[in-house]
Amino acid sequence: MTIEAPQRRSDAERNCARILDAALASLSERPDAGMGEIAARAGVGRATLYRHFPNRAALMQAIHDRAVSEAEQAVLASRPEEGPAGDAVVRLVEALTGVIVRYRVLVVNKDELAEQRDSDVIRSYVVDLIQRGQDSGEFTREIPVEVGADMLKGMLMATCQDEGAVEVGGLVARVLVRGLDPGPEG
Repeated sequence: MTIEAPQRRSDAERNCARILDAALASLSERPDAGMGEIAARAGVGRATLYRHFPNRAALMQAIHDRAVSEAEQAVLASRPEEGPAGDAVVRLVEALTGVIVRYRVLVVNKDELAEQRDSDVIRSYVVDLIQRGQDSGEFTREIPVEVGADMLKGMLMATCQDEGAVEVGGLVARVLVRGLDPGPEG
């Protein structure tokens, strides 16, 4: 016999989503925004906020988990398995940059996160994409696939610390693709 987790009521789901939206907006404007301010912005009472998120750390973790989920969806929507690998890297970086900019507050408040998990889904697509680029001769084999994936992640995370990250995203893609280029020697 299996016991299923109870389903949340639809109004509870809506409240949770409103709280997360309000928290993201409040913390983006003022990283030290308090729980009362977030509850007011969400249009819920403090008791409702604390029922969903017993403390600020739980709220920050929920924002992080939502960001990872949106990033995974953005990667899938960028169709990294289609077309030339260089073009796919550009699409993937542009998709991820939008999510990173939206959730920039997580970098500012990273010390408040108990767990900063990386997405295995995103990592898998990036590794496969770089491998595909190496196999097709578009990317150099001098850079190990895993190192290339780490470079992409590092460059993207560095961009989110700047307000102009959306514009920088395209530059990151071009720099990475040029760095992966095998050059005239192949």
